[in-house]
Amino acid sequence: MSSRAALFSVVVIDYDKSVSLSEFRRKMKCLADQTCKDFEVLVYHDGPKDVSYEQDVERFATHSDTKFFITEEHQGDWGHWNRDRGIRVARGEWIIHTNADNLFYPELIEVLKEYVNSVSLPVTTLKQR
Repeated sequence: MSSRAALFSVVVIDYDKSVSLSEFRRKMKCLADQTCKDFEVLVYHDGPKDVSYEQDVERFATHSDTKFFITEEHQGDWGHWNRDRGIRVARGEWIIHTNADNLFYPELIEVLKEYVNSVSLPVTTLKQR
């Protein structure tokens, strides 16, 4: 990725007690296979996690701008707290929330980018209090 912010931030919520390793790797692959790369990936695990993400994705393709975060203790709130954390860290103009067991068609980001570039939509920002 260039030094400019990505157009999209994809916030992925994961919990390895609910999502299998193969499902998680499938998610990472569908993000790596996107035809448009104008996004960052922020993966949040509702920890703790037994195995590091580096081990989980070893020898598997991931999007070039992927960051992993693991909470020290399990919140058990279906990812709501981690979604909020993702919003606050996101650099993209647009945020896409997803779970680790959801799949994206390879053209999803490309289609979304074409749409937001073709219409004039108001963009609001999250302001720190």
